[in-house]
Amino acid sequence: LALELPPFDPEQRIYLVPDDFRFPTQAVRQAAGAVEHPVYVVVYEQVIDGSIQPGHESETEDAIEALWAEWRTAAGLSGGVTPGGFDGAEGSLVLLAMDDREVRVVTGSRWDAELGLHNDALLPIIDQHFMPKAQAGDYDGGLAALVRGLDGAITSKQGALEAAMRESARRLAQLEEERVAEELRRTELK
Repeated sequence: LALELPPFDPEQRIYLVPDDFRFPTQAVRQAAGAVEHPVYVVVYEQVIDGSIQPGHESETEDAIEALWAEWRTAAGLSGGVTPGGFDGAEGSLVLLAMDDREVRVVTGSRWDAELGLHNDALLPIIDQHFMPKAQAGDYDGGLAALVRGLDGAITSKQGALEAAMRESARRLAQLEEERVAEELRRTELK
């Protein structure tokens, strides 16, 4: 049984697989449409196929990796993004597998590299935002909270990074002023 990989549509933020899968999406649609950074959500009725790729922990991990690769390949993988293609640098993907009872998140390469949002760094976001509602049976609300939480983490970490960069620039300017002042003092002493 081959995993169905829905084609990427830049106007679509929520995907149900199969298309006729009955799953409430009102809250997550609203959340995905209101975030600053694009988050795409794919809910699979079934990902379990009896095989797990080497190096992966679950069929849900297989599914998110396959979908991420498919969307990136369709977008051109040339570093840039083809018009209307998936942005593998700033896009994020959330995948919920109902049969595997697992959620996985992958963030774009920019968020991964610049902000450290990958692997274990994503677990607290999942635990804090998705798990409480999912454990109560509200998967739509859990996905909505996860989308908002992921967007908030990106915004927060970007702000902290920008503040650190401003502080570094300020400190470098201060050191340069001190160097120039010392150089002037040495010139005056001669």
